[in-house]
Amino acid sequence: YRFSKFHILYAPFPDFKIHKQSIIYHYSTHHYIKSIRLKICNTLKKRTDFETGAFLSALIMGDRSDLDGNTILNFKRIGISHILALSGMHLAILSGIITKLMTLLGIAKKKRVALISVFVIVYMFLTGLSVSVVRASIMLIVAGVLYLLSAKSDNITSLMMSVSVIVILSPHSV
Repeated sequence: YRFSKFHILYAPFPDFKIHKQSIIYHYSTHHYIKSIRLKICNTLKKRTDFETGAFLSALIMGDRSDLDGNTILNFKRIGISHILALSGMHLAILSGIITKLMTLLGIAKKKRVALISVFVIVYMFLTGLSVSVVRASIMLIVAGVLYLLSAKSDNITSLMMSVSVIVILSPHSV
């Protein structure tokens, strides 16, 4: 802790300040995103039994903190522990489900592409910006933008674009 000349106590985390007698909460974007992620995980655990909710939290949000040790060990033993690690597969399944729902609701294809792009960006941040999810997100967004521009899209172009963006933003992640 340290005091400034304005008598503000700065806590070792950026979301909390004490100013004279009152407490002022400053919510950073990071804190806000973490709280949304926590709410989603808690909702999954409340709506189902705890073990199923913990499993769904791991599959959808990448939060393995509440998974039983035996569950993780069993996944490792049978060689499918990679299913618990968030990847492009998870993003593709979720965006496919949402796209299908929007199709059933009669939403036009261009609107669906735009809404999926927004979902992908939000999901990227909610899951902690892991490289595999960022790569898949950029690929989906590039394919969507090319569709909206009526240009031909291919997987290689999307992959190279996503790798380029990742290398530019975070060179150590390659």
